[in-house]
Amino acid sequence: MSELRERVVSARIEPGASLVVDGPLLSTCLRRLLENALEAGTGPVLVVARREGGRTSFSVLDESGADAFGPEWHPTPFLTTKPNHIGLGLALTQRDVALLGGRLEFLRNPGGETCVRMTFESTERAR
Repeated sequence: MSELRERVVSARIEPGASLVVDGPLLSTCLRRLLENALEAGTGPVLVVARREGGRTSFSVLDESGADAFGPEWHPTPFLTTKPNHIGLGLALTQRDVALLGGRLEFLRNPGGETCVRMTFESTERAR
């Protein structure tokens, strides 16, 4: 497990920004995306939290290679080669992000890097 932890790099673009959301559900979504990225490749995985123009996003970036997400990708449940998994992680994440009022995007650049991004409209909490 520690070798997986060593592959994760995190960045928080705007310290102190807040998002009012179901914290445990958001954490579960991030965990699923991070586990998926770590299992898909062997290189580092970058997790970025950013607030920009009334939106908050969490991105998980990795170099998972040619069989990563394309523009036509959609989660296909029950398709996995991982032992003790049933292949629902991304489909459940997509559902849970929608329940949180957010949007889940799957992007891939020509260099082979994959980015899965959760975006939420930011709401200000009264202080």
